[in-house]
Amino acid sequence: MQTVVVAKQALRFGTELNGSMLQEVPWPSNGLPSGAYAKIQDIVSGGRRVVLAAIEANEPVLALKITGPGQRATLSALVKPGMKAVTIRVNDVEGVGGFVLPGDHVDIVLTRQVEKGNATTQVVLQNTRVLAVDQTADERAAKATVAKSVTLEVDTVDAQKLWLASSVGSLSLLLRKAGETAKYVLNNIHLLEESYRRGKGIQ
Repeated sequence: MQTVVVAKQALRFGTELNGSMLQEVPWPSNGLPSGAYAKIQDIVSGGRRVVLAAIEANEPVLALKITGPGQRATLSALVKPGMKAVTIRVNDVEGVGGFVLPGDHVDIVLTRQVEKGNATTQVVLQNTRVLAVDQTADERAAKATVAKSVTLEVDTVDAQKLWLASSVGSLSLLLRKAGETAKYVLNNIHLLEESYRRGKGIQ
């Protein structure tokens, strides 16, 4: 057996950690979670740490769920390695009536006018993680709110697709069922570039 630091109480995004919120409990040494801490002192020493992802009571405190010593709970700390955060504008309809919350996965759909009286819709990205809604990044937020913007986690190529798509037409979100996965439908950025050139009258 070995000791592992767990939360005494439910901890939410932005909570500054202190020793009174934590406790050390016995844990089988052959089943230690990756990134777990053995001693409370390992967490509270060296500078303030802030919760990045919700931690439930009696759940091990893992390195990926808290900031490093002295760091702030900023959005950049939530972005996975190699990924970028991109924000798009939405309204009550495009944002699924405010029911999209941080941590959800969405598809992004582009609607554009091809010619007078003729419009088209195509899926730009699928299974994209929502990092924040407006300025809220708490994944355990439960209250639906009508948002003006949604911040998404994408790689560099997908960020280019989103910016091009937003220049061509309007973007809407499709909320995915929890746990559902799918491949991207649109993989060729040149299709969006061509649409952009046509829209701007560029040869």
